[in-house]
Amino acid sequence: MTEELEGGDYAAIAIYFCLVLAVGLWSTCRPNRNNAAGYFLAGKDMHWFPVGASIFASNVGAPMFIGLAGTAAANGFSCAIYEWHAVYLLIALGWVFVPVYVSSGAFTMPEYLKKRFGGVRLRIFLTVFSLFNYVLIKISSEIFSGAIFLRQILGWNMYACIGMILAVTAIYTVAGGLTAVIYTDTLQTIILIIGAVVLFAITLVDVGGWNEFLAHYAYAASNLTLSDPVNYSCGMPRKDYMHVWRDAKTGDIPWPGAIIGLTTIGLTVWCNDQIMVQRCLSAKNISHNKGGAVFAAALKIFPFFLWIVPGMISRVLFPDEIACADPEACKQICGNAAGCSNIAYPLLVLRKMPIGLRGIMLSALLAALMSTLTSIFNSASSMVTMDLWRRFRRRAPQHELMIVGRVCVLVLIGGAFWGLVISTIVGLTRMVLEFVYTAPNCGSFEEDTRPAILKEVHFLHFAIILSGISILSTVIISLFTVRRSPEKLRRVTWWTRNDPLDPEETESEDDYGVQDVNEETQKVERVASVKKRNIGRLVYNWLCGIDNKPKQRTLTLEDKILIKKKMTDIGENPRAKFVSAVAAIAVAAVTTFLLGLFA
Repeated sequence: MTEELEGGDYAAIAIYFCLVLAVGLWSTCRPNRNNAAGYFLAGKDMHWFPVGASIFASNVGAPMFIGLAGTAAANGFSCAIYEWHAVYLLIALGWVFVPVYVSSGAFTMPEYLKKRFGGVRLRIFLTVFSLFNYVLIKISSEIFSGAIFLRQILGWNMYACIGMILAVTAIYTVAGGLTAVIYTDTLQTIILIIGAVVLFAITLVDVGGWNEFLAHYAYAASNLTLSDPVNYSCGMPRKDYMHVWRDAKTGDIPWPGAIIGLTTIGLTVWCNDQIMVQRCLSAKNISHNKGGAVFAAALKIFPFFLWIVPGMISRVLFPDEIACADPEACKQICGNAAGCSNIAYPLLVLRKMPIGLRGIMLSALLAALMSTLTSIFNSASSMVTMDLWRRFRRRAPQHELMIVGRVCVLVLIGGAFWGLVISTIVGLTRMVLEFVYTAPNCGSFEEDTRPAILKEVHFLHFAIILSGISILSTVIISLFTVRRSPEKLRRVTWWTRNDPLDPEETESEDDYGVQDVNEETQKVERVASVKKRNIGRLVYNWLCGIDNKPKQRTLTLEDKILIKKKMTDIGENPRAKFVSAVAAIAVAAVTTFLLGLFA
């Protein structure tokens, strides 16, 4: 399924890479790169627009082009629940969770949990677990999906694609930190939406409009299925394809799981994951944090039109390929005996996008892929630096933290490669029950011999079971442990977020020691200023955020209090508070209307 690009396509891709690198490198020239708050939280100076765009772009990766569009091609509108459900959780992030995170003064989620529950075991465990999750699952799936997309469309070598993608993302992520990530995410969000909107418009017109699209989808099946609908009934579209809410037992996304199970998963993804939380923590104040969360929530309404509908249209236009019902035929078409719905979006790009615009669409894919990767790299490096490195280097100066953060990004890029290799091996061996006992392929006439836990229990229902076990065990164990004193809960819960006093910490819970970071940084600057200013030293200083400016005055106690107040202030301007609340209500109302319209 490869096709040669024309000169206009290559020009569009080249312009895209130039723009991304220009924006990324420009952001490295902005202030606040030489301290942890500047590198990992963008100096807490971001406005609502880039915050919201970065949240959206961080979630829209290459799997969205393949997985979401492919699922829609196979099952219809039901997968829209994943996107619209997130709207309410993003609003909760801005209004309920982030005010507590900001008030606590935490840089990372593991740091917040340490402040909330005490001790360091939970902090270290969550950091290590998150890193494994990022490397083995998120990074690997992103680069693998993106590489497969490019290889299928262009016939490029997969590892060459991976190398190109990682090289570009590494340059500005290492140099610019979260500031570079957020600004490039903003640019990539714009490119992403433009490309997807163009393809949506072209394909909807080609299929004859909205009503014709819905009417034709009901019969979008391969010739083999239409000639033998009894034996190949699995190749027909679902009868409930127009409905988001599906039957509790027979639905592909059962409604109890969509409401309860998806909420438990979504709370982790949208409200507790370092990638999302870090963007909100970078906002200059709570009002901009809320504005960014609402803007991201509004953008989450549009994947329905940008990927779900085009995926379904692709089945209407190419039913013999997208809706193949015979394992042998599917294997020949796309190399996957289980079905070819995942090539729905690539086929549209290949066959419906004109020269030049096809390059824009490929740029949109790269934008989605790179924005997710940069977000993962930066968030992972912040956790390694603030939650692990400072555990062993309690008095590490600011320049050292900057170097560790940047080196961590480079290490993760090599982790990304081996993670891909490991995940490929895991993908071949599959995961215990889920992959040992696979569901029969459509049209194979095989008996379903899977255990009941796989055959009868939907994964969202299983999420409900796991959540129940987790909550029950947490409550029971908590009843047998010593209760934390109120003094230790200051500014770390919703009810104590406005407490004027800092939480009390025992010596074992001390945040890796108290130090005069400004003094340590000045020592480094004095040493750097007397060294020979050769090109290597200048490059080193630029990459690590070290400058040769004259020594600054030592921060007074009043200066430190003001800095800390900015880091933990959750006060709001009444007008901004009102505007953000109205926007949140409007976005939630539109989402609720859509959920009702397609119920």
